[in-house]
Amino acid sequence: MYNALMQNLITTIINKPVVVYREARIAGVITNFIVNKEKLAVEIFEVKVMDDNKIYLLLSKDIHSVTSRGPVVMNYESDLCLAEDLVRQKDIIKSKFRLIGAAVITKDGKKLGRVKNFTLDYESFKVSKLHINPIIIKRIVNESLIIDRRQILEVRNDKIIIKSAAIKSNEKSINVLPAKAY
Repeated sequence: MYNALMQNLITTIINKPVVVYREARIAGVITNFIVNKEKLAVEIFEVKVMDDNKIYLLLSKDIHSVTSRGPVVMNYESDLCLAEDLVRQKDIIKSKFRLIGAAVITKDGKKLGRVKNFTLDYESFKVSKLHINPIIIKRIVNESLIIDRRQILEVRNDKIIIKSAAIKSNEKSINVLPAKAY
């Protein structure tokens, strides 16, 4: 798979066209995504097809590449499916887990905020970093927090549990990095 982009925020792919490489045309527009919480990867994209009012599903494994214009697929007929056609993914489809909006807490119960975005690796479609909108008290110091995938201990339907961020004296933790707002 060739990708002009290696990683980017998930929100940058929403409303981007899906290009059919072999036909050099736009098949539809990405409208949403579904995350497999066990793998912490985007496995399915929802696509609004131009000629139809139905929402089709595109498996991330069927994306040939991702460019600044959007994802590229090789074949429209075989790459875009209806939900009932994807028997192996029925549990993931049924979960409709989006990750955005999930609460983020540390292992010791400290609330950090909610996921406002995440960085997606376009080679594996795994989530590489969580971008957190911190709780009100922390917003005074940081506009947002970035948490690396390696810090995540557990992903549940309503919350994500991460390793505790131990901050010693005036040293910044390498576990949770402050970031500027978008």
